[in-house]
Amino acid sequence: MGAVSIQAQMTKVKVAYQPGDTVIYHCTEKQVIEQPMGGNIGIDKSYDERIVVKSKNDEGYILEVKIDDPKLDGGGVDDLEQLLENLSDAMCANVPVEVQTDADGKILSIVNKDAVVSQMLENMNRLFTNLENQKPEAKEVLQNARVNMVEKMLTSETIMRKMFFDEANPLALNGKTLMTGMIESHEKDLGLKYNNVYTVTDKGKTVKVNSKLSLTRDQLKAFVLEQVEKTAPQQLEMIKQNIDMVLDSGMMKLESNENSTYTFNDRGWVESIVTDEKQDAMGAKVSSSGEQKITYKNF
Repeated sequence: MGAVSIQAQMTKVKVAYQPGDTVIYHCTEKQVIEQPMGGNIGIDKSYDERIVVKSKNDEGYILEVKIDDPKLDGGGVDDLEQLLENLSDAMCANVPVEVQTDADGKILSIVNKDAVVSQMLENMNRLFTNLENQKPEAKEVLQNARVNMVEKMLTSETIMRKMFFDEANPLALNGKTLMTGMIESHEKDLGLKYNNVYTVTDKGKTVKVNSKLSLTRDQLKAFVLEQVEKTAPQQLEMIKQNIDMVLDSGMMKLESNENSTYTFNDRGWVESIVTDEKQDAMGAKVSSSGEQKITYKNF
């Protein structure tokens, strides 16, 4: 009975791909930012993610993934910090990314990485030029951000992680064998480590993922000092001398908790993902809710 119970709470995420399969997910997110001085800012994001199974080969399959029609609306979309935060999403717009998967659908690599990096660089340069024209007073900040993004974002490994693994995504769980209670460590932007805890129900048709930031006090210290060194090096020594007092004050709190529920159809494709997330980063509180669901499939 114990073996049967454990087996019922396990699943292997495997997709029955067929060349020519095409699926479109409509993805939406509502974000609320609590301002330290009071009041909230609401931002709505949306885009379509088109996935086409191009061919089958000895390793598995070639998929083409493309982000179409990204939109950003709301009271905070003119805020420079928000524009920079969402820049990586805009860089991916209308760029066909071909990925190699294994037989289960697990993403192994980006096949057309040179073309992807080139097109994303074009997108990025166009976006930064527009921002610099709109906000000439922030030219120095934007130039530093541009250099930082070229150095860190435009590699195939980073692009693959940002597109498919940092956040909930229809391809993120492919190839994984999951069990209720299983914990998996995952590194996101800036080297921050998260623990993913999985819950499997409905005979494997539903998987819930709780992703929580996992930082010790010493790791938080190191992270804060690293960010200060990058953004305000003139204040580094002062922060170093007072780091314990600053952390005890709660001003440097860094918390993030995300819940995602994946539902799968009979062929192993993700049918929908529902997410909710709460973050508290240095006093900036952000809550968001999102949904990714199939709006078109040709099978």
